[in-house]
Amino acid sequence: MRTRIFAANWKMFKTNPEAEAFCQDFVNLPRVQGCEVVLFPPFTAIATVRQLMQGRGVTWGAQDVYPKASGA
Repeated sequence: MRTRIFAANWKMFKTNPEAEAFCQDFVNLPRVQGCEVVLFPPFTAIATVRQLMQGRGVTWGAQDVYPKASGA
């Protein structure tokens, strides 16, 4: 059976402080067994998310590009 993936692409939303607050709340949520969780924060928050999610069973990635200053 394939592993289910829950992926969240944040686009250009969340500043570093907002990403940190989200991650601190997110790690306390119950996990679904057999599901891989991947977060895709904006470039400016990748380091924050990586640091906070390391060793917690949540992986992270980056979106390619987006030509706008903010938004989806």
